[in-house]
Amino acid sequence: VGNIGTGFTEADQKELYKKLSAIKVKKSPVEDAQIEGVTFVKPLMVCEVKYLEMTKDKKLRHPAFVRVRTDKSPEECIF
Repeated sequence: VGNIGTGFTEADQKELYKKLSAIKVKKSPVEDAQIEGVTFVKPLMVCEVKYLEMTKDKKLRHPAFVRVRTDKSPEECIF
């Protein structure tokens, strides 16, 4: 639902890159999300993101990474 470009420390970036690289897939796990130039991963992790608002086209405005949520499963996340 958008790109997050802030809120990460350098250590966060290195840790997440390692974890996400391990679950990388060639094709989007979401049928209608085939976008050129995007790397997709299996939906196995949950992260908390703060954002200003949601746009009319359902994108997050000014999203910022908060933390990885190991206490939540992807099935618990409803959008």
